Amino acid sequence: MALLRLHRSNYAPHKPTTKQAAFLAYDEMGAQTPLEALYGGAAGGGKSDALLTGALLHVDKPGYSAILFRKTFQDLSLPGALLDRAQEWLLPQKVPYSHQNKTFTFPSGATLSFGYLDTENDKYRYQGAEFQFIGFDELTQFTESQYRYLLSRCRRLKDVEIPLRVRSASNPGGTGHQWVKERFVLSSRVFIAAGLIDNPHLDQEEYELALAELDPVTRAQLLHGDWDVSYADTFKPDMFNYRTKPIDGYTLFFVIDLAYTKKKTADYTAGGVVGVNAVGDIQWFYTHESRMDEAESIDWIFRTMAEWETQGVGAVHIECHSAYIHALKQEMRIRGKDFNVTPLKPEGVAKSDRILAVLPYLHRMYFREEDTWLANRFIEWSPELEGSVPDDAPDMVGYAVKLIKYNANQKAGWDKWKNPPTDPMKLKIWKQMKKGNRTTNRPEPIGF
Repeated sequence: MALLRLHRSNYAPHKPTTKQAAFLAYDEMGAQTPLEALYGGAAGGGKSDALLTGALLHVDKPGYSAILFRKTFQDLSLPGALLDRAQEWLLPQKVPYSHQNKTFTFPSGATLSFGYLDTENDKYRYQGAEFQFIGFDELTQFTESQYRYLLSRCRRLKDVEIPLRVRSASNPGGTGHQWVKERFVLSSRVFIAAGLIDNPHLDQEEYELALAELDPVTRAQLLHGDWDVSYADTFKPDMFNYRTKPIDGYTLFFVIDLAYTKKKTADYTAGGVVGVNAVGDIQWFYTHESRMDEAESIDWIFRTMAEWETQGVGAVHIECHSAYIHALKQEMRIRGKDFNVTPLKPEGVAKSDRILAVLPYLHRMYFREEDTWLANRFIEWSPELEGSVPDDAPDMVGYAVKLIKYNANQKAGWDKWKNPPTDPMKLKIWKQMKKGNRTTNRPEPIGF
């Protein structure tokens, strides 16, 4: 009945699928309404629509307050994501919206807000807040402590008849995979498994073709909603090759994934000198991992460059913030040194994706005998353990692979266009490169 009333109000124009209706039915059980429920499993099951429809169920009641969370603000505001979908549904109906507070206010005075929990401490922004509906989209991207803390914000005044609901949607995988699996999939809490086949609104054939491009573990998680498949044992000891070669014939790169503190709980600064030769073999000539503060890391960079600059290393490729780049360049002026510093930007690519991207290159990647510690970092790693095992060195190797691929593509593209291409867009670029603008056309910083 609630769904029919809501559909007539046009606040939620979406017609629920069978699985979505089963999920939403738990919202209308009166005193028996369960506090927690999880919807989803596979990709394409209509998770965002189910959450948003549930959040809108009681907006006709004064005092009702709902909030929907994504991990980051960027996730929240992506096209087709929760906030975009809510605006698509509600703005044509002239529901007032505050851009500053990310909140819709309905004629009854009820509110629907949107938030994010990018860092662990972001949860404290909601200290003292009170909601009758809390929704988490992609729950496995959140920590269990964030989820538990927000549970305490789900409350109401005495004698208010609005049910308290914490509703979540998620695919398997992600840093929170294990705790979400234990809390919902392996427990008696409500879990509605839905997948691609349950959503008639999608072009299922095209979506399945897109998922086919993924690695086997991610494909099983997103296509079949498999909570048991894991990245554990993805990297095996026999995948790693060891040898030491002379540097002759190798183009060298000094790559760094930087941390900024020596605290025992801090991330590591990881770096290495890696080379690639004409046939595509990748050789590590130097690797390092330790916790150091900013001053110590700058000194380490200068010492490493002093040793390797004469061997052909002309630049430092480093993942760090802009203030560090400024401090490093200032120290170069003080010391009378001059080498290129290229920032590596990770926007848009998860750390786990960078690490997994190393897999296809391991068969032609060679480590020194003393680099078994680095191989062990890969062997111990899985996305489900992010934050509990050191993964900075594997991430650094991931950056190195991306950098090597980027430089190979740059060279291949230049050689390929020795003769004018027929494609108009490529011809325009070819003419710019022909004029000697090849270097200036290279994007800086390099984003991975």
